[in-house]
Amino acid sequence: MSALTFNTVVAVLEREFHKEPACLRPDSTFGELGLDARSGQDFVMAVEDAFRLHIPAGQVDPGDAATNLSRLCETLEALSDKAETQRPNGRPATLAH
Repeated sequence: MSALTFNTVVAVLEREFHKEPACLRPDSTFGELGLDARSGQDFVMAVEDAFRLHIPAGQVDPGDAATNLSRLCETLEALSDKAETQRPNGRPATLAH
């Protein structure tokens, strides 16, 4: 997991969910962050917007309190890598901040 990916996810949590960045770790779970199924879904959708990616159903379960930020970041990076290889113009995709 890259620092850029993790820091972008942390920025979403700070900006939109009012979480203190100093308290966020890669192993922080959705449950520890106080995210229930509804707020977890809102968080995943905000992250999708930030990265301009869609996370397919089943890749990250926003209702699973045991899902952690590391798992989310790894999923985002895998999807980003896949998107880069599928771009028709051959230019790499960029992450939104």
